[in-house]
Amino acid sequence: DGRRDDSVYDQLEQAMAEAEKARWDAYQETVRRRKAEKDVMDVIRKTKDNKILYEEEVKLRKVLEEALEKAKEEIDNMRSQIEIINKELELALDHKSSPENQIGAASRTQSLQLLSEFSFSEIEKATCNFNPSLKIDE
Repeated sequence: DGRRDDSVYDQLEQAMAEAEKARWDAYQETVRRRKAEKDVMDVIRKTKDNKILYEEEVKLRKVLEEALEKAKEEIDNMRSQIEIINKELELALDHKSSPENQIGAASRTQSLQLLSEFSFSEIEKATCNFNPSLKIDE
């Protein structure tokens, strides 16, 4: 029967077309999956890079904070030393009994007060960055 052969042939063609479409869809899905996998790998790599940068920044920040704290302590120590030196100088000036020293005491006291008004950078410059060879006394 010719109709039956045509019907079987039509079904076969339809099945082959569906199989070809399924293969094409599978190929398309494979391409999408590979692209998605590549995108995921790129994101993972960027995330790792960002993590490394973040950790380096945290380390640097810690170093800078420690250096800042040390500088603050040094400034506080210098201020304390300046205050002690100012007091010692005032006592030494008070013990002198000559009239000339008594007249100049007020201006010296005023000069001593100016000693404590130097900035850290000015002190650092004046001491050549706290060069130990320029140290007078402990």
